[in-house]
Amino acid sequence: MNVHRVFIGVDLPDKLRHDIAAVASELKSPGIRLVSPENLHITLKFLGDVDETTIEKLKETLGEIMFTSFSASFSGLGVFPSITRPRVIWVGVESGKEEILHLWREIEKVTSRMGFRKEKRFVPHVTIGRVKRMSPEVNRLIRRVLEIEKDKDFGRMDVKSFKLKKSKLTPSGPVYSDLYIFNARGE
Repeated sequence: MNVHRVFIGVDLPDKLRHDIAAVASELKSPGIRLVSPENLHITLKFLGDVDETTIEKLKETLGEIMFTSFSASFSGLGVFPSITRPRVIWVGVESGKEEILHLWREIEKVTSRMGFRKEKRFVPHVTIGRVKRMSPEVNRLIRRVLEIEKDKDFGRMDVKSFKLKKSKLTPSGPVYSDLYIFNARGE
């Protein structure tokens, strides 16, 4: 039986991806791996390796989630877990955060009933880079870009759907493809 690496997420429109990628490019460094512009998204739940039977069940159960479309805005940069030990560099979700959290809670309910591990907390964000090697230069670069761009407004989007996506790992980075799209009511 085929197994796929899957996650649930919200894709960003091209203009928003482009604007975020432009700022992310300021973080270009051997110690930081930037997310390719076409892969920028909000991850709602990473599911890992899932067989085709479970994917079919996911399509069914995720399809039961009812939500209405909403607007979300993106601004500012941050890091997880902390500025002293940055591992993930992200753009924050400003307006629309509560709606995304509601969608995340609904996804957590249905996926945990299916046996997927329940996450304790979730911060709506778009990952733009991962720190691979920490060095004084990387630390200075991250601090400088975070300071300069901390209040940057990246724009807005209408969230009209979320997707069950497949992630195929390749030597040049992951390649994402849609397995199923779940539309908001009336979309």
